[in-house]
Amino acid sequence: MSFQSLIVGCIHAFFGINLIGLQVACFIMQAYYYQNGLLFEGRFAPGAWLGGFILITGIMGIVHGCIYGGDGSKSGRIRVLRNWIIAFNILVAVLSVIMMGLAIGFRMLDPEGFMFTDCEYPFVPWIYYYAPHCEVKHKVTIMGSTMMAVACFEAVFGLAGAIVVRKADDEFIRRG
Repeated sequence: MSFQSLIVGCIHAFFGINLIGLQVACFIMQAYYYQNGLLFEGRFAPGAWLGGFILITGIMGIVHGCIYGGDGSKSGRIRVLRNWIIAFNILVAVLSVIMMGLAIGFRMLDPEGFMFTDCEYPFVPWIYYYAPHCEVKHKVTIMGSTMMAVACFEAVFGLAGAIVVRKADDEFIRRG
């Protein structure tokens, strides 16, 4: 059993499930107020596709960590699985950087800003009224920022995971 692969796989699976859950929450909140195509999280669904790849990487890491070792460690199937894990870790890192670039570019261009001007400057400032679409925008933006933080972590952790899996395999093959 390779504990390094198992731990890396569990961390990837945890963050993949969290990203998918955040994306589902964004979809539900935006669909309730008919805003699915207006915000970045509803238009591009970054948590769904990035979370899916992270979850697949995590499952492969868990499988690799559980079946690795013994006499089967030098078999071709384990090496192919290791190569797939390394490829998916690098893919996750690249997709995380792409997602961050899309989100930053989308927010800089701010195509939805014209619709939410009343959220920044309410018509009647002395009456406290937080419109429902403003509340949804605020909460979805917080969830999107959380997804961005996970993407930043995964950009680094994906490359570190590829290195850890490769080093653990090489070390075990040298010993065995």
